[in-house]
Amino acid sequence: MSCEGAGRIRITRWLEDDPYPRAEVEPWPDEPDERVLPLSALNEVQVRIENLLRRVATAQQVRLPRRWSIATGLPSGAEKRLYALASRVPMGQADRYAVLAAPTLEKRVSALNDAVDTVNAMLDFRESDR
Repeated sequence: MSCEGAGRIRITRWLEDDPYPRAEVEPWPDEPDERVLPLSALNEVQVRIENLLRRVATAQQVRLPRRWSIATGLPSGAEKRLYALASRVPMGQADRYAVLAAPTLEKRVSALNDAVDTVNAMLDFRESDR
C-alpha cells in the first residue's frame, strides 16, 4: 500500500493502543513566510544527499549503476521534492523529527542539511576507526 499525505498534522493526544496506536490530531500548517525558497537551495541539498549516498554505498562496498542519480523519480514542487529527498537520507529519528517539525520550507531545508552533516560525521568517525 502507498499513501501520500495532504498536509502536516500534529498529535494532540495519544489514545489507547487497542488494537493499534491511535491519536487525536490537528492540522499543522507552515508558519507564514513571505520569502520564496530559491531552487538553488533544493538543488544544493540534492547534490549533498547524492554525494552522501555514494559515500554510503562505497563504505558498504555496494556498486551503484554508472548512470545512477538521486533525481530519478523526484516529484515536482518544492515541498514534495524536499520530503522525497529527506526520505532517502539514512538519518536518525531526531533528525527526521527536526525536518518534519521545522516551521517553514526554508527551515526544513536547513534541518535536512544538518541531517546530512550528521550522517557524514558518522561516516567520518567510522572511517577514522579503521
